[in-house]
Amino acid sequence: MANIKNFGIKGVASDVQYGKSGGFVVYDSSNNKFQFKDNGSALEDVEFATVQAGTWSGTAIATTKGGTGLTSVAADNIIYTSGANTFAASSISAFGRSIIDDADASAGRTTLGLGTIATQAADSVNIDGGAIDGTIIGGTTKAAIGGTVITATTNFAGALTGDVTGNSDTATALANARTITIDGDVDATATAFDGSQNITLTTTLDNTGVSAASYGSSTAIPVITVDSKGRITAATTAAISSALTIAADSGSNDTVTVGTDTLTFAGTSNEIETTVSNNQIQIGLPDDVTIGGDLTVTGTLNSDDITSSTVTITGDAVVSGTLTVNGTTTTVNSTTVQVDDPIFEVGDPGISSDDNLDRGIKFNWHDGSNAKKGFFGYDDSASEFVFIADATESSNTFTGTKSAIRTGAINSAAITATSFTGASGATITAFLDEDNMASNSATVGATQQSIKAYVDTEVGAITSSFTLSADSGSNDTFTTGGTLNFAGTSNEIETAVSNDAITIGLVNAPTVSGTMTAGNFTTAGIITDGVASLSDGAITGATTGAFSGTVTAGAFNDGAATYDAGTISSGVAATFSGAVQGGSITDGTATMTGGALTGLTGALTTTGTVTFGSLSDGSITVTAFVDEDNMASDSATLVPTQQSVKAYVDAQLTASDLDFQGDSGGALSIDLDSETLDIAGGTGISTAGSGNTLTVTLDNTAVSAASYGSATAIPVLTVDAQGRITAASTASISTSFTLSDGSNTQTVAGGDTLTIAGTANEIEVTVGATDTATIGLPSTVSGLTSVSAATLTDGTASINSGALSGVTSIAATDLVLAGNLTVNGTTVTNSATNTSIEDQLIELGTGRSGSASGDAGIVIERGADTNVFIGWDESADQVQIATTSATGTSTGDLTLTDANLKAGTITYASLSDGAITITAFVDEDNMASDSASLVPTQQSVKAYVDSQVVAQDDGIVRATCTANSSASTFTIGAIPGVAGRSYFANKAVIKVTTAFAGGSVDGFKITDNESSETTYVTAAQADPTVTGTYVLDLGMEALTSGTTLQLDVVQSDGSTAAVATSGAATVTVEYVYNT
Repeated sequence: MANIKNFGIKGVASDVQYGKSGGFVVYDSSNNKFQFKDNGSALEDVEFATVQAGTWSGTAIATTKGGTGLTSVAADNIIYTSGANTFAASSISAFGRSIIDDADASAGRTTLGLGTIATQAADSVNIDGGAIDGTIIGGTTKAAIGGTVITATTNFAGALTGDVTGNSDTATALANARTITIDGDVDATATAFDGSQNITLTTTLDNTGVSAASYGSSTAIPVITVDSKGRITAATTAAISSALTIAADSGSNDTVTVGTDTLTFAGTSNEIETTVSNNQIQIGLPDDVTIGGDLTVTGTLNSDDITSSTVTITGDAVVSGTLTVNGTTTTVNSTTVQVDDPIFEVGDPGISSDDNLDRGIKFNWHDGSNAKKGFFGYDDSASEFVFIADATESSNTFTGTKSAIRTGAINSAAITATSFTGASGATITAFLDEDNMASNSATVGATQQSIKAYVDTEVGAITSSFTLSADSGSNDTFTTGGTLNFAGTSNEIETAVSNDAITIGLVNAPTVSGTMTAGNFTTAGIITDGVASLSDGAITGATTGAFSGTVTAGAFNDGAATYDAGTISSGVAATFSGAVQGGSITDGTATMTGGALTGLTGALTTTGTVTFGSLSDGSITVTAFVDEDNMASDSATLVPTQQSVKAYVDAQLTASDLDFQGDSGGALSIDLDSETLDIAGGTGISTAGSGNTLTVTLDNTAVSAASYGSATAIPVLTVDAQGRITAASTASISTSFTLSDGSNTQTVAGGDTLTIAGTANEIEVTVGATDTATIGLPSTVSGLTSVSAATLTDGTASINSGALSGVTSIAATDLVLAGNLTVNGTTVTNSATNTSIEDQLIELGTGRSGSASGDAGIVIERGADTNVFIGWDESADQVQIATTSATGTSTGDLTLTDANLKAGTITYASLSDGAITITAFVDEDNMASDSASLVPTQQSVKAYVDSQVVAQDDGIVRATCTANSSASTFTIGAIPGVAGRSYFANKAVIKVTTAFAGGSVDGFKITDNESSETTYVTAAQADPTVTGTYVLDLGMEALTSGTTLQLDVVQSDGSTAAVATSGAATVTVEYVYNT
């Protein structure tokens, strides 16, 4: 045997080996096995104390004495010696393994499921509890069953022989006679029964209490009472009537025989008409109603055709339809006029040509001294809306001085004007949204957005920028005003900002993706390359290793098996050339140790005698078999023999009888062994037996089985004393009658409903609780074509000979007045959808004299929203558009809140939102007026912004340079001279808006005015003769604190001054500083 010594780790091809020249432990990756070899390729023996786990798959197993015999062992086999030092294998089941595994006989009986019966003698077996299935007790020799009770869940099969209480084989009668009685709905006389002879019981149905008779006829309906068993317990009859009595307001009562007579509902000519259809009488008024006398209406009389030359209404006139006034004047003398219409239309909607007349509202008022006429409306001659408080009227046209309007904000979808002139005389011709202010006009107003855009553009360069560079990557430009982020690298560098300082350092546990070289590297943590780690002097996670010295280790592990102190554990397979010594052999479930088999879970098969301590099926445990005729042990763990069961059952069976009793005759009994119990039928009852069933049935009576009675026939029934129907027939009845309206007839069948129907708004019918139908006129009658009567009256108003008098109110669909409508009441309410007035003017306050006492105008009702007022505010002495809580019934000085006005072109003396008043638009470039009541034009805004955006901004200097044949050098601006700061030029932006010409101009230079004259932009970097924007990086060149930068226009040599005759450019120089 080779020794393994001087351990090292050596790689041979793709395998991993342990050891050096003394031998090798090789992992053969081609077959996934460890091999123990000498210096060459020969396999060596391996010696183990115990194989702990795994599957044995070797080709041979040898003993320590060198025995042979097995080359392989199949699954589920057990190894045994077939000769001295010779081994063989035989199959063994899981159950066999479980028996071998048992430590003792008791454990073996438990595995076999045996109880104590297995340890009892053959002639003394006691079974207590459990069940004996498929076993014959006393199969060849009678066996006695001892005990007190044998309980059978089913019948005993075969005959029970032997003595049962001494005489069960020879008994001829019951030991005690019994009385059999049947009682209940069916009765039988009590009869004694002892089993020695047959008996017969005669049964009868009990009477239900009904009198035997025939019930029902053509005039009487049977009324029967039935119990829950379907028996008639009582019967009577109820008389029915086929006659109907008819009564009315006048005349004698009449009788209608149902099924014979015809009931006719007749109307009165020109007054009432009737129609019959579908079991319904329709009663109504004809289209033309003629009344011989007077017609009195106690409610409201409505008509769509009342014609009179003059209608005088002393009360209210209600028009539910359209009110048309064709006269020349509509006079309303009421206190308040209320109009529900949201639109008040003035003028003829059918006008086809210009009549040169004004449209609007004329209102009368008084200034305290004189009566005035005011006008609010459309001036036809000027084609505009006007408000004139003191107007002169001439032929429906109004002139006068335009009055002031008090309102809130002016809201207009579009204001179109040739000019917009304020009180100061300045004129605005348009408003422009022009971001670059290119129009530069003194007559144009600028929008807020365009002012903001222009200012933002001109002051856009206020933030500076500078270039960032590093060891790698492209340079970047940083704009002041943003955030400059100093970022570390994850797991390498970290940064921190505090107190205006940036700290840059290594993280606590840095990770280096490449190679890290250190002369002496010390760390208190772990050094790792992501796979292997070095911590506290130990290397873990290494997949391979190369060492120049000796490696000492407690154990080696390839991830599956571990080799430690000469023992291999956790291996899945191993190959050995020598003997294997072990304390036990296990397959992971069953284990064989010292000849004992434990852990067996399958069946155990044996051909010999099994001796057991107990047998168990997991629920019941049997400890012994017993032969005990009296079952005295009464044990749940003993199994009886066949003989003892039989003996016990035979001893328990004794003779018995059956006791019974009827309604009379007393108690009876029958011997079950020798007598027969006969249950016989009596009156109306029959019995029949079959198998183990006795059927009791009711006898048929003489009645034919059928259904009796219908909607036209009444059942006639004959009932006996037992409540049975012995005869049945039917009696026909009539259930219909004929209904007529005088010309048409219809049959009303029984079960139908006869409906006496009125006609909507003409006739109404009411059915009362006293079999009475009341027919009359409804409270409102309508739909008639005409009504003829000498006098038509409601008790107050009357129509007679075409004259309408006494009317307090009129409710009409359409009311047409050929003359004038004069309303002298207090309120005129118009609920029409639209009101059209062809009059040119609406006059409010007609006939008013003296001083005015309240506001006047139009109130627009807006439902849940606040009402709107358009009119004259007497207290403010002006026309006002306002919101108000006032309604058309309000008077006096109304509470008014300024409302918005939507209009077209507006000419104004001043504009005000209540806080700021605008008096004019101005075109003033220097904003010298500095007025809070003036609005500047676009041009003046631009000019002022351009002049104010100079080099005052921190971070830039800027100037607009315009050539005019007078200079070649232009001042850009001065760099601040704050002590302690260093300034650097970052970027220059030259925007040529007008190309430079004349004076041989060729280039721009940006220099300072110092004696050394530093040049920041050379002539070749920007072309002044071409419009455009030039952005130039100045490279963070140092600036002298307090120096002035200037723009030089030069010729082609780059130094000679050029005096251009024209051209313009805006020059911006950005700078940064540090402290």
